[in-house]
Amino acid sequence: MKIQKIKLLIFLIIGFIGTSSFKSEESKGLFTCVINGRPYVVENVKASLRKITGGEQQLSLTNDRFVKFSFLNPNSGTIDLQMASIRQAYIRYEDPASNSIGAPVKGFVSITELDTENKEVSGEFEMELLVKGNAKPIKVTEGRFINVPITVK
Repeated sequence: MKIQKIKLLIFLIIGFIGTSSFKSEESKGLFTCVINGRPYVVENVKASLRKITGGEQQLSLTNDRFVKFSFLNPNSGTIDLQMASIRQAYIRYEDPASNSIGAPVKGFVSITELDTENKEVSGEFEMELLVKGNAKPIKVTEGRFINVPITVK
């Protein structure tokens, strides 16, 4: 009888740990990347979707370093940042050490899921950024925004 209770307890603990780790991977508003080899993680990132002049839509994500990720008339797909117009994808980076502003010179942003029913967006990105006053570009790799909640304005 004691052995069955212990087995049940172990089973419940393993189940709880497995469920907890699954939920953390699916957390809302997660923004991660590697900046010049250092991991960068922000939780609870939010996005806003609004109509702008001419009836077009603009989707924007913000956090403490990437002041703005904006997309005009967003949809699922990949945007080549070297070829994109500023209206298609606009990314603004703020260097926390100098408060200098930077912009991508190459790379991509991919909206992998734009769920308008549940109001969430997910995607991936990699880029090189030039920041005013820095000779070397900043390399951003392994970028993802996951289940970012969208507020419609």
